[in-house]
Amino acid sequence: MELPEAATQTYKKGALVTFVAGYITECGADPALIAGIAERDGQNIATSGLKRVSVTLAHPATLFLGYLDTSAAEGAGVSAATDRGLSYGVAKNAATGKWYIDKTDVTAKRVTIWELWDQVSDAGLPAWGDIMTPVLFTFAAPFCNITAVT
Repeated sequence: MELPEAATQTYKKGALVTFVAGYITECGADPALIAGIAERDGQNIATSGLKRVSVTLAHPATLFLGYLDTSAAEGAGVSAATDRGLSYGVAKNAATGKWYIDKTDVTAKRVTIWELWDQVSDAGLPAWGDIMTPVLFTFAAPFCNITAVT
């Protein structure tokens, strides 16, 4: 869905975004509401609403692809089969601007891991126990703009 972007947004494609005063902006830490995932980089416009951004809406019945990591040592998060069905928080890598599922965050839970994504072909098939494993996840309903009651 194409939605109006707030001014000065420099997020990366794949960023979690939300509405602020009716415009799409990047989520902060432990987001209270998630509108969805940006399909392209922020356009860093001077005035809100001059451009639109494509957003895949966050809905608790939609599977998303992300990767599991740990904020304790970014880039070193090891998955386990026991992660399946568990809920974790989300975090943004300060160096790259990319968002990930934070295995160490079991307090501010925003997503649930459902399965390993085994359709990766460029580096062989991922397995539980890999570092930064691609996984299928859903957003928790209370944090989705589309389902939240305010």
